Amino acid sequence: MKTWKNHFNIVHDMVYGTNTSGFGWDTNKCCVTADAEVWDEYIKSHKGAACFRDKPFPQFDNLCKIFGKDRAIGHGATDLGEDMTETQRNSPVDVEGLEEIVKDT
Repeated sequence: MKTWKNHFNIVHDMVYGTNTSGFGWDTNKCCVTADAEVWDEYIKSHKGAACFRDKPFPQFDNLCKIFGKDRAIGHGATDLGEDMTETQRNSPVDVEGLEEIVKDT
């Protein structure tokens, strides 16, 4: 669980962080997107992010369901799950897929 949470935090910070302009999320490829220059600069100060460059992270949405409440802090913070539909919120989490991510890293 610690590994999954750590990986989720790294990817979440790139995609939704306040100081990470230039990053995006490709829903078809399930990976973080950015220009090479953005990646290079970010990796200089965030070594743990390097392994997510051009690598799919298909369980990100499921991890948002699991760890989303841990990320909501401060005035006006919202839960990551608030933007999800009721069907998405109630769908089961693919634990086997999460286990494959841990094996691959």
